Amino acid sequence: MLLACHRLGYDDGVRRRVSATQASLVRRSALVLYFPDDDPHHELQALGFRRLAPSAALRDVITCCWGARSVLPTPRVENLYPDGGWGLTFCFHRAPGRPRGARTDASVCGVATRRREMVLSGAFDLFGVRFHPGAASRWLGVSATELRDQVISLSDLRPRLGDLEDQLAAARSTTERAALFERWLRQTIEPPRRGLLEGARALVQRRSGLIRVHELAAELGTSERTLERVFRSRVGVSPKRLARLVRIGGVRRRLKLMIDDSSLAELALGAGYCDQAHFTRDFHRVVGMSPGRYRRRAARRRDDALAEASAPPDASEQETLARRVLERAARRQATSGAS
Repeated sequence: MLLACHRLGYDDGVRRRVSATQASLVRRSALVLYFPDDDPHHELQALGFRRLAPSAALRDVITCCWGARSVLPTPRVENLYPDGGWGLTFCFHRAPGRPRGARTDASVCGVATRRREMVLSGAFDLFGVRFHPGAASRWLGVSATELRDQVISLSDLRPRLGDLEDQLAAARSTTERAALFERWLRQTIEPPRRGLLEGARALVQRRSGLIRVHELAAELGTSERTLERVFRSRVGVSPKRLARLVRIGGVRRRLKLMIDDSSLAELALGAGYCDQAHFTRDFHRVVGMSPGRYRRRAARRRDDALAEASAPPDASEQETLARRVLERAARRQATSGAS
């Protein structure tokens, strides 16, 4: 059973909490999950998580494909941080005794402007795709502004995906699912063209978000008004807000990975903020907590994950491992005897 629910960190200044019990009541609702590329692998081992880079043909469309499949004995909360892109997630519900008789829920997550929380529990089987900012709006045929901070069913935007959902459900690995989805997407969309949005997106990323809108427009040879219109239609946020998400995302990664021990004032200055209070407010809006609290939380999670990874197996795990070794030895002996 999958318990999953998006929880917006802030909505008009009011925190909305959803308990694991409440989440169980909406387990069939829309689900979108993505893991940024900065998450250390050891923190995601319990989720059976795997992240794959896209093929060269879709590198300008897709950020990554990912999969997660596991069984969790207790609910687990994961924070989902905005990166300016869109997400597509397939959630496969297995019927007991029918491994290939899965029901699939496919959901789309528009561009997010603040942190979401997701609760996972029980058995789950997920496959997802992250799209670059603005890369999915034309394919879905909808204005990106309409989907900002929204999660909806894919069936509400376009017809069912033919046999793709069944093929993904039957696939045995994330690698196989990624290949199936990429093949379907190449047959569905036109080859990506490098236009105004693609050039602006690359420039914002290359500058780590440290670029003003008038500078961006000047470098691309267009007007600020045109740039704003394209971004709001295809990305769902203004170029200024996308640059802010990129800047805050860069700081968050440094705090999470503990790249350096810079003070928060130094980090703020490096992210283009002259005022630390302004930096703290922006960070809080996007991440849902202050930079200092996030740094302490990241250190605690990292220490807990490393301690868990280095802990010796308990007695039950040792018994299971020993039993499997004996079973394999017995099978090998039986095979050699038969030959």
